Amino acid sequence: MIHTYDSSDISPRTLWGTLDARYGSGKFALKYDAGSKTVVTFKAALDAAGALELDAIVSDHKAGGDARAVAEAKTTAVAAIDNRTSDLIAGGFTYAGLQFSLSANAQMKMVGTHAVRDDANLTYPVKWNTLDDADAHELADSAALHAFYLTGLGAMRAHIDGGTVLKDAVRAAATIDEVAAVVDAR
Repeated sequence: MIHTYDSSDISPRTLWGTLDARYGSGKFALKYDAGSKTVVTFKAALDAAGALELDAIVSDHKAGGDARAVAEAKTTAVAAIDNRTSDLIAGGFTYAGLQFSLSANAQMKMVGTHAVRDDANLTYPVKWNTLDDADAHELADSAALHAFYLTGLGAMRAHIDGGTVLKDAVRAAATIDEVAAVVDAR
């Protein structure tokens, strides 16, 4: 089933984000032509109610969008930012040219080991496995362990803080287009 909309009524990006949130990816295709038209093609035919809903999405957007649609767009955008932040944290951090884990388990291990770094019962050097377990790095003393901990903490905070800046922009957005303009390029 094919639907065509004027791109001045709703941007292709905004329409795609809204359709993806409502129907899921892979169930439709968008094509933007130079004549400022956006063509939506659904792989399965929409029933009359679905076609009306699609028209309502464009009409709501053209009218400036309603509060519910903006709230839904914000919820979707924040979830995407949170997912990206989690993916970045899962990628770990680099220390001494090696990649180390920032999984929840690794974070607990880092915090616990850091907390006892000056305890006489902690034997140095401390060996820390890399993210892929292909290598390990020796932390020679308390100062090295502290530097390692601060590097991991700094990487995690950078990802979280970067996400917070983006979420602040989403929260400040008043329209669907303003929400769509927040791009997570981290």
